[in-house]
Amino acid sequence: GGLGGVVCYQVRESDSGWAFGRITPVGAQLVGSRMDRISFWDDRRQWFKSSAGSDVKQTPGQGGFCAAAITCQTPTVVADARSSAQFARHPMVVGPPGIRLYAGAPLTTVDGHNLGTICVMDTKPRDLSDEEVAVLADLAGLVMDQLDQRMSRVQLTESERMRREESRHAQGMGGVELVKSKSAGQTP
Repeated sequence: GGLGGVVCYQVRESDSGWAFGRITPVGAQLVGSRMDRISFWDDRRQWFKSSAGSDVKQTPGQGGFCAAAITCQTPTVVADARSSAQFARHPMVVGPPGIRLYAGAPLTTVDGHNLGTICVMDTKPRDLSDEEVAVLADLAGLVMDQLDQRMSRVQLTESERMRREESRHAQGMGGVELVKSKSAGQTP
């Protein structure tokens, strides 16, 4: 599930500014929404690595819009949350900021685990066109490309560190063998 992927991708440890801050506003601009987020999940909560139009940094993991979208393999669109049996009583619908439109695309790893979502929200109800939904799905793909590239860099750095340690260890062992050889050849 999401937790293993979040740990594997080291999302929690990553700087929220890397690339996501450039991707997030694109979704809002392209679909004309007021709020957008890139969110990730662990076993207890949802937190936002990039967010525009809201200062919220994390929410409980259950019952939200993204909680529904992360269980899907395709983008989720709620044209008017007031008309949705699932979301009509949600605190963000009945209270501030008065969410009406929600559209979220899952952030899916190559092995099929959903780590989070990229979503756009607005206070005005409306449907998204097929093209707008496709853009949101493409942006989710860009987020995953960034995560994959970052993970590759982290793995490469770790592999290089391990190689250096092994080399130092081997050199150290060679020095010990040399000392043993010299002392074995000496007679008392």
